[in-house]
Amino acid sequence: MPRALAFVVTSHGYGHASRQMEVIRTLLDRLPDARSVVLTSVPEPVFHDYLGPAGCLPRLTLVPYRPDVGLVQRDGLASDHPATLHALAAAWGDPERAEVALAEALSAHRPAVVIGDVPPVAFGVAARLGVPSVAVGNFDWAWIY
Repeated sequence: MPRALAFVVTSHGYGHASRQMEVIRTLLDRLPDARSVVLTSVPEPVFHDYLGPAGCLPRLTLVPYRPDVGLVQRDGLASDHPATLHALAAAWGDPERAEVALAEALSAHRPAVVIGDVPPVAFGVAARLGVPSVAVGNFDWAWIY
C-alpha cells in the first residue's frame, strides 16, 4: 500500500483548503508512491475543481470531518464571540474525546505523516498515532480565541 499523507484541514473558509490543495498536488507530483487522505468538511467539489480527474485526484481520499469550529461569524466581516465560545465548548469541552475521535477517523488510513492547516487537534492525534506532524498556516486560532 502506498504511504499516506494525511491532511487535516479546517473548513473555516476555503483559504485553508486551497492552500493545502497546492501542497497536496506538489507532494503527490514529487512522491509517485504516495497517496493523500484529507479530513475536512470543505465540500468535495472544491477539491475536484482544483485537482481535476486527470491530476492527482485519483490518489486522493476525502473524508468528511470537521476538525475544528473556526470562528463563528455573523457575516463575512463580523465575528460572533458568544456563538464561537458555545461551539468551542460543545466540540472541545472534552479535548481528550475530540482527539480520540479524530484518531479513530484517521487511523484506518495508516498515515505516514499528519499535515494540519491548522486544527490543533491534528498534532495531538499525530503523536497518538506515532507519526510526525507538520503545521501549515499563516496564523492559528489560539490568538483569536
